[in-house]
Amino acid sequence: MARTDHLPLSTDPSTKLMPWLVGFLVFIAVLATSGSMLLTGLADMWDKGLSGSVTIQIPPLEGDSEVETTAKTENILEAVQKTQGLGEVRLLPNTEIIELLSPWLGENINPENLPLPKLIEAEIDNLEAVDFEELNRRLRAISPGAIVDSHDVWRDHMIGLLNILRLVGLSVVALVTLSGVIMVVFATRGGLVAHNEVIEVLHLIGARDSFIARQFQSHVFWAALKGAVIGAILSFGVIWGLAEMANNLTGDSNLSTLPGLDTTQLVILGFIAPIASFIAMYAARRTVLTTLQKIM
Repeated sequence: MARTDHLPLSTDPSTKLMPWLVGFLVFIAVLATSGSMLLTGLADMWDKGLSGSVTIQIPPLEGDSEVETTAKTENILEAVQKTQGLGEVRLLPNTEIIELLSPWLGENINPENLPLPKLIEAEIDNLEAVDFEELNRRLRAISPGAIVDSHDVWRDHMIGLLNILRLVGLSVVALVTLSGVIMVVFATRGGLVAHNEVIEVLHLIGARDSFIARQFQSHVFWAALKGAVIGAILSFGVIWGLAEMANNLTGDSNLSTLPGLDTTQLVILGFIAPIASFIAMYAARRTVLTTLQKIM
């Protein structure tokens, strides 16, 4: 990979564009990879958070007084506490329910004008031991409007969507890598054609194909590395900017708990630039050796 100048490759129009193209491809690859990492963390967070609890909704029934609704809520609370497989059980106060509804209904929610359901949150100690159908039947016997929400359907749909988006991100990385290899192959072939006479002279004086390949791979490596580093720096700047925007938008809301990139993930993203340079170098070497074997 040492710099060599036996061939004037730096003057080729095709190779002059290589740092810019590689930089753009690395920029896209880093953003797509970071997006896939964030989606993976988000899916894991939702899977752990939603699979560890169950919510019981007790809407106020028409004709029931506040005393009757409170009595039914207490009976349901007692029934949930006795359910096998469930752990800590708590009744959410109206203030917390209003806080959950405020992002959609606004801050000025009046409980007197808007009948709020009673919400009971229960931790799941042993998921296999919980019989949700039986629990739902017992609670409906106490209050016909009671709903047991284990979040399974919503969780599966959201995690499925996040997994699809993650695969899309990885597919973008694969396509970017393939595009980069194709670009290097064509640029290298153009260099071989442009310097055909010089290559013939090198062959006449005893130069082997591996020597000529080293000229191309060295030039391609350094050109690709320069562009890859610039693309990576720009992509990290975009990631930082988006993170700052997200922090400013979320503030103290629940969205502020969204997962971020840890040190290991940032290191992995940092390795994309040198990996892209080595891939470009290998593609150039294989192109030179294959082409020379065909024409010599």
